[in-house]
Amino acid sequence: MLLISLVVAHWVARSVSMESVLASIGLIFLYLARYAASLIAMRWKWLNLQGRRFFQERLMWSLFYGAVGITFLWRSFIVIPLADLIVFACIGIILMFFEWIVVAHQAQKTAASEVMGTCGVLLVAPYLYAALNGGIEWAAILLWFLLALHFVLGVLYVRIRIRSTRDDILLPDFSAKLWFALPTIVFAAVSLGIILVIYVSGLISTAIVFAFFLGLPRLFVGFQMLGQKFVIKRLGWSEVAHSVLFAIILGWSGL
Repeated sequence: MLLISLVVAHWVARSVSMESVLASIGLIFLYLARYAASLIAMRWKWLNLQGRRFFQERLMWSLFYGAVGITFLWRSFIVIPLADLIVFACIGIILMFFEWIVVAHQAQKTAASEVMGTCGVLLVAPYLYAALNGGIEWAAILLWFLLALHFVLGVLYVRIRIRSTRDDILLPDFSAKLWFALPTIVFAAVSLGIILVIYVSGLISTAIVFAFFLGLPRLFVGFQMLGQKFVIKRLGWSEVAHSVLFAIILGWSGL
């Protein structure tokens, strides 16, 4: 998801610069810092049992990755206006804060925490776009929104496929499957409706609409397979392939 977003941002902007390359490296290190910090949040309830060593090691790596990331991002700080940098920082901090609150409370990743984490990671795309164009533009916001709709739907889809195989989940008939997958189905329907509205407004091309509808067959097949055992790696690679195809269409069509 992170690497795809970095590539798509360059592709959509139709430009590559030294600032954007360095910013890409810096954003990867910030992602690693976020991941190390999320491990602390996930095991917050058991820190006393696991001792201070776990906390200190993860905190050290998080601070190290964060410092390296900020160093690589320094040149992009000069290109992007201060007001835009503040907007990016505030949105990113808010999303990560609430993600960590949910993770720390539940002691595991939930649908809400994964959605917030996904939206936070995808901020790398508009940030790079801003670094290449000297500030936030509507195209940068639209790029983030399109990526968020695609990847959030993917996160929800994978979660219901995995949860449906649990022993305490019983899905004997169509009605049970429908209620189980209803939030994901509603999100998919709303997302497609929003995409059609954006298309009618003339902000995106037909190819991008096609890219979103291209994911519908996998949703129908996945719905029929709810409750059945499957190979997790196969599902993961199929989602990667679908995201790469989506990114190619989005990058090729542009905004």
